[in-house]
Amino acid sequence: MKFPLLPLSCAALAVMLTACGGSSTPAVVPPVPDPVPPDPVPVSYADASAGTSLELWNRCEVMHAGPVQNQPGSQADEKGFIRAITQETYLWSSEVPAIKASDYPTVVAYFNALKTPKLLASGHPKDRFHYSYPNEVWEALSAGVELGYGISWNAGANQVPRQWRIAMVDAGSPAARAGLQRGDQLIMIDGEDFIYRGDTAAVARFNAALAPASANQPHTFTWWRDGRLFDTALLAGSVNALSVQSAQLLDTAAGKTGYLNFTSHNAPAERQLYEAMTRFRDAGVKELVLDMRYNGGGQVTIASQLAYMIAGPGASSGKVFMAYATNGRLNPGRPTSFIDRAVGLGASQPLPFGTVLPHLDLKRVTLLTGPGTCSASEALINGLRGIDIEVRLVGGQTCGKPYAFIPMANCGTTYFMVQYQGTNQKGWGDFDEGFAPDCKVDDDMSHALGDPAEGLLATALRLNAGASCASAARMGGRSGVPAQAGTDAGSSGSAAAAVVQVRSPLKEIAILPERR
Repeated sequence: MKFPLLPLSCAALAVMLTACGGSSTPAVVPPVPDPVPPDPVPVSYADASAGTSLELWNRCEVMHAGPVQNQPGSQADEKGFIRAITQETYLWSSEVPAIKASDYPTVVAYFNALKTPKLLASGHPKDRFHYSYPNEVWEALSAGVELGYGISWNAGANQVPRQWRIAMVDAGSPAARAGLQRGDQLIMIDGEDFIYRGDTAAVARFNAALAPASANQPHTFTWWRDGRLFDTALLAGSVNALSVQSAQLLDTAAGKTGYLNFTSHNAPAERQLYEAMTRFRDAGVKELVLDMRYNGGGQVTIASQLAYMIAGPGASSGKVFMAYATNGRLNPGRPTSFIDRAVGLGASQPLPFGTVLPHLDLKRVTLLTGPGTCSASEALINGLRGIDIEVRLVGGQTCGKPYAFIPMANCGTTYFMVQYQGTNQKGWGDFDEGFAPDCKVDDDMSHALGDPAEGLLATALRLNAGASCASAARMGGRSGVPAQAGTDAGSSGSAAAAVVQVRSPLKEIAILPERR
């Protein structure tokens, strides 16, 4: 999840108006904790400038253009900012090892090392959500524009032998223009065996091809479809993908059902969700199937608005969608409520501020989930369950990210570190291993998303009509198993040393665009 950490008032930050006003630019003010006595045993960080994050903010070794004026500084100043912001705001600041800043050649390398080394019971790293981007990349991504091919992947366990298949192709993308389809299996990249090559050098080449740094790097991909091999040459481009990929009305045994394929909690989603849910409301939808199997998260505000549109004011009025726990130094701020109006998030076609949101007043919603269901998507599950809305999960275990943070821009780079753990109305938020599905069904790559015969959707429709998990999935030609908590926790955040990147880190993070 993503949300903003702006505890200082705009009056106190007159020189930082872009962070406090209605700008569509992501917040750039570093979060600052409430004054508290120093830690009894302060963590020692050697070879970085001393000072608070606010004192060291934007003291840069190299000047960068941006909404806030840089000040001349040094790499030690930039590392000092990272040290200070970690100590002040990082959720697990007490677990960060003492390291020498001078042992790391760059500020980003130093930042990458300043996180907890602890592991979860599954063996996955406790902190799998520690990233940075150049400012301009982050600003484009947060507006829904990503450099790539327009492919979402089904990567299974993401280990050799790999069985990567295309899960979804964005309309108008390079992949769509090349004729690629859901279900196509990736066999080779630039002539190298993608299925069996697992050495670090090969993985680095695969990552460079799958997530190119610029648009002028052509790569050749070999695919398997319907018993034959074929090649495509792809050149990455700016993909402006829809957050709501489709919204359909289905006549089912359980009554009028809405199917919503929702892939990202970003700024453009505010209008797209409003339009889809208005259509569902006007059609008298009685059941909702929300396909979020490839939704890695985004803004908590969007998740809160969607939760309100599902539950309505009767169930959500005066209730907490998400409250926040911190490291004890950072002010947790006010909880996020169930938001019933548009906040006017920056997008090419923003929904006007204050627009009243539609609501379906449902007592139950069915989500299609998998390892790609992360962050703000999981916050939606937890927030609705916190007000006793039945949330039924069909598919696979979610990724496990009950955490949130605010992007922190400093000297041309935007940093993301976990600063909050989110909890619902009932005070619960311990899902760092993910949510287990109520009915475990493998992703069905043989049907298009939204096809009522597709395995997950077919199972959900039959469950809504009263069938059991096993019979609902079996009737769809698949085997359904009621899942046990803690199983099937596959994730692209594996602890393996050389892992092909399934999707950009942005797909697994989120921000709340409001002052906290």
